[in-house]
Amino acid sequence: MKLRTVHKTIRKMMSGAAGPERSALRAACACVEKNIPKKVTRIEVCENPVRYNPFHGNCPTCKKMVTCIDCYCPTCGQRLVWKTQGGHVGGGKVQSIPE
Repeated sequence: MKLRTVHKTIRKMMSGAAGPERSALRAACACVEKNIPKKVTRIEVCENPVRYNPFHGNCPTCKKMVTCIDCYCPTCGQRLVWKTQGGHVGGGKVQSIPE
């Protein structure tokens, strides 16, 4: 089952739940949502790259800076996808976003 389908299913279940069940479903929904990949915004090339991090951008959720080696935002935990118009960042293939 795809993450987006799981997310929708949990949200539907939340409408009929109350009390502790609703709280547990809300927490599960937040966890699933963090694992749905989102595109990094404002991808830029560093003028003075440190080690092997020539690219950086902003997390789409918390807007904090992330580097091209980050698969998850170190601040908020959002799963990241480094996608550009050419589909490449740093010479490697970039993951496609699952539907």
